[in-house]
Amino acid sequence: MKKLLISIIVPVYKSELYIRDCIRSVQSQTYTNWELILVDDGSPDRSGAICDEYASIDDRIKVIHKENAGVAEARNTALNYVTGEYITFLDSDDDIPCNALQLYIEEFQKSDDIDMVIGGFKRIYTENGEENFHHCSNPSVEYKQSNILKKLDDECCWNECLKASLIGNLRFQKEIRWNEDHLFNYDCITRAKAISFISDNVYNYYIRNVESLSNVKDPFVVISTCAKVCDYRLKMASSSEDNVLCEIMEIKYINMFHFAMKLLHTPEYINKISEFRQQIPLKEILRKEISARVFLNQRLSDRLAFYSYSIFRKLALFKRLLLKR
Repeated sequence: MKKLLISIIVPVYKSELYIRDCIRSVQSQTYTNWELILVDDGSPDRSGAICDEYASIDDRIKVIHKENAGVAEARNTALNYVTGEYITFLDSDDDIPCNALQLYIEEFQKSDDIDMVIGGFKRIYTENGEENFHHCSNPSVEYKQSNILKKLDDECCWNECLKASLIGNLRFQKEIRWNEDHLFNYDCITRAKAISFISDNVYNYYIRNVESLSNVKDPFVVISTCAKVCDYRLKMASSSEDNVLCEIMEIKYINMFHFAMKLLHTPEYINKISEFRQQIPLKEILRKEISARVFLNQRLSDRLAFYSYSIFRKLALFKRLLLKR
């Protein structure tokens, strides 16, 4: 049997402290037929030079140097150079277990229908050494969009390897600055014939600063990205006419709206209430929840809508606490 090639794409920016460990984790793979594409995204430190150093001694490693344009554009650039039948993505300050590529390949070989393999990941907090393993507790191959959505939602698995033919001309959305990989994954998921979920760890995700875990401070980015994700999820749920699943997806979007509203409280954004109200996507979903509906009420002035929302939100939370008692 032909030993199929896996392409690993790594955007590199200000990673001189971690990029060696990242590269070495790929070099230590039990499955050896891979190519590593390192995209130096105009990094001002020694990251690019370190990448060149490894490429000079391992011909499976390719380095692309380009002007800084963000992680999405770096991945898109690499996608133009891949030659592997399969593609996976890795961040330059993370690494992968030595058997990750082998696990992917073994799963793909089970069926020609499998276009994507999704595995578990380990979240490692470097400040205190704490480790959390998130994985699929019920491994399976899923064909139906609604089942795939339930799996993604329940199991918290997002680390994947994809057939290059599945990606085709799909690219990361450059205008998205948060969770752009989730949107790309949903694009691929909606194209896939079948997706295999495995329980094994295929990715080590390092949290080096707890305060920057989300690192999202912009409510406009949060709500616009979450609306796009919600739209994907609703379409997947609707494909099976699963009304309960649709309702769950709508609730998740409403919850993210409340998260964005918390961000709007900061001095930087408090004066942009009017702009925020106008730009919120999927308003028809938010109107199903009373405090969000109050905020969206066009008859109220911006400040009054904002303070009214806060009052209704606090009342709703207080009612929930009383019900729990």
